[in-house]
Amino acid sequence: MAFFGTKCVEGKCTGVVVLTGPRTIIGRIASLAQSATQGETTLAVDLHKFMILIALFAIVLGAIFFSTSFIYNSNAIANVVYAIGIIVANVPEGLLITLTVTLAAAANRLAESNVLVKNLQAVETLGSTSCICSDKTGTLTQNRMAPSHAFVCSKEYDCSAAVDEYHDNVKKGRQVKELDYEKSEMFKKFTKYLTLCSAVEISDPSEEDLQKQIAKDQKISDYKNVTKDMLELNKQNAREAYLKATLIKDRKTMFGNPTEAGMIKFVAALQDYKQIRKDSPLVFEIPFSSALKYNLMIRRVENPETKKFSKYIVLMKGAAERVLCRCNKVDLGDRVVEKTEEIDKAIDNKNTEYASHGERVLGLAYLELDTEKYPEDVKFIGQGKDQNVPTSDLVFLGLISLMDPPRFGVEKSVDKCRDAGIKVIMITGDQPETAKAIAHQCHIITDLNYEYGNMVASGIPKEEAEHKCNVRRMYYEFVVRHLLFTVMKWQGDTRKI
Repeated sequence: MAFFGTKCVEGKCTGVVVLTGPRTIIGRIASLAQSATQGETTLAVDLHKFMILIALFAIVLGAIFFSTSFIYNSNAIANVVYAIGIIVANVPEGLLITLTVTLAAAANRLAESNVLVKNLQAVETLGSTSCICSDKTGTLTQNRMAPSHAFVCSKEYDCSAAVDEYHDNVKKGRQVKELDYEKSEMFKKFTKYLTLCSAVEISDPSEEDLQKQIAKDQKISDYKNVTKDMLELNKQNAREAYLKATLIKDRKTMFGNPTEAGMIKFVAALQDYKQIRKDSPLVFEIPFSSALKYNLMIRRVENPETKKFSKYIVLMKGAAERVLCRCNKVDLGDRVVEKTEEIDKAIDNKNTEYASHGERVLGLAYLELDTEKYPEDVKFIGQGKDQNVPTSDLVFLGLISLMDPPRFGVEKSVDKCRDAGIKVIMITGDQPETAKAIAHQCHIITDLNYEYGNMVASGIPKEEAEHKCNVRRMYYEFVVRHLLFTVMKWQGDTRKI
């Protein structure tokens, strides 16, 4: 399903329009936004009060002069004209020009600090802001996901050390901790299935990029001096060196979801992810959504010798708790066992542990389909009464956690907002433990003991917890339509959002 505004970078296809106008997802969001009442700015409210005071003062002053003028002049018409003149004289005709010039000067000063002001009235409103609602991913954090831990077959792996960096350090004779996952066959299976259950791509370098890489490796002063023969001879090595140098630093080499991009960066150093996908082509997909909190792919598995159809395999990746509840078995490497309460608790504890460190935790499950029920020519249907895509009774394979560190200096900015009396609220779709940890790292929550969710979980009534923490500064497991209602709630508390 492609939403309105989606950009296709390459290729061609035929599309079928299924919804138009306000019935589309973007249309629904626009309808919600239009239904919200737009309140007056602080400047408009203050001006309204000021003009009422000026009007009352002018009318009272005009009435006083109208009454006292009869002492000197008994002509009523002349006295009325005199009173009207007094009233008009009290109207500040230059107020509009003065306000416009003042706001324009303030906007110009903000522009010098790289702040663009599209509406002049927003200049004054910005100064009276009392509450800031901020998204987490990409705003408070860097949106650069990198694997941190993996939990496969009841064994934990440290994924924070990159494979390429490890081998470079070994070549340089440095003492480094041996990678515990590089020789594990079960971990290779885990990363293989992660690759098959993702769609992100790594862009290949251009010919000019390869020339620059060859010139750098062979110490050629100008990359234009690299001939076509040199390029053809060193193309593969230059490509690997280029990707190795840019993959970690440059997000532009990746096309797709940032979370999947972080995983593929890690997997690409272990296995040839393109060949893995080529050997098992995609036949059906349920994309990730905030409602489902998982994505599902069905891949065709071929016999490596005959290259003929062998079976179909279902792969599910998503929020750990959503994936785990759809599994009834667990893969322990040497055998597949029924999921017991003890195993379920161990996996849940690891999920909570990783999330409490501020890591985004994903679960991975699979199911090899029976060829008798799902032959080669089967047509997969994902919804409706004819649905035949299995989304339950899967085999749980493992967890992987990814870390998205806070942006540099974000905690100082939050502290400045707090010192200025501005409440900062973080809105995210992550699970509660992850959201709490990131909010704590960003100084949005200064004491986890006084966090709303923790107090409610400890038995404190909701009203008392709301009063103690003063503000529920974190909203998690969000969907788009809730954002508007949250902002409207805080605006209803006489706050400037």
